Amino acid sequence: MSDRIALNLRTDLAHPFLLGSADVLRRLPEKIRAEPTATHYRDMVARLEKHLDDPVPDYPGDSASQHDRYYDIVHLCPPLAMDAAVAWWCDGDDRWLTMASRIADAFARWQHWRAPKHLPLPADLSSATLGLQMAVVYDLLYDRLAPTTREAIAAAILRHVVHHIQPQRIDRCWWSWAYDGNWSWVVLGGSGAAALAVLPEHGDEARPALETAAGHLQRSIDHLRTDGSWREGVSYCMYGLTNAMVLLEALANAGDDRLAAHRSLDALDDFALLTMLAPHTPPNFGDSGHTAGAHPVMFA
Repeated sequence: MSDRIALNLRTDLAHPFLLGSADVLRRLPEKIRAEPTATHYRDMVARLEKHLDDPVPDYPGDSASQHDRYYDIVHLCPPLAMDAAVAWWCDGDDRWLTMASRIADAFARWQHWRAPKHLPLPADLSSATLGLQMAVVYDLLYDRLAPTTREAIAAAILRHVVHHIQPQRIDRCWWSWAYDGNWSWVVLGGSGAAALAVLPEHGDEARPALETAAGHLQRSIDHLRTDGSWREGVSYCMYGLTNAMVLLEALANAGDDRLAAHRSLDALDDFALLTMLAPHTPPNFGDSGHTAGAHPVMFA
């Protein structure tokens, strides 16, 4: 039976809230004037300008031969949309608003978000990551997106992400109960954050999915070892944790900080620090119980 926890969220949620309130975001222009953030921001803007007018490719298809093409697209375009949405809050340049809107609108019309190589899984690491990235654009730019684009993004999040973490469906996917692997943390974290982003407008569909993702993620946190060790190694630990923390922090922003304050998470910090300091330590031992050798882009 699927895990689900009742979340105590504010009833007055209004966009933006996923990464921070409007008051928090309005302070970004001041933050990007100080180093090292200023350098990071200049690098981000240079990357955005480089790809400003790039066309957004269509969905490449489900064929295994399109695997590399699929990853080339999803590792470039959605992060650009998310960065553009953040950049708009930093400097108010409407080029970033246009760029983020154009990319998000295109991905909202893709046939599938999950990776061809993971068929027949209905949802995977890629669909969760895409869901999170589109959710950030949706939340940050909610009032400034064209209504048709805003509605298309929300519909795509519901179809590609929220649908698959509903309590009556989530246990069909192995990652929902593989609590000690990075897949569980990444997919539940990204998918849950996407569900949270559309909660104010689509509560009937989003809330049961969000609470189910949160419940499964709580089970994963509950099963963390007391020494913070992660059986897949430090890189998979950081991959899973950084994706899951987006949801945990977003829930805290929305009024429920119980998962973000879970004491077991502190031990993970110790494990990561000690493992990275140890000489000749492999970055990962295995992927959810499989062989080692994850692609470096997973840790970018």
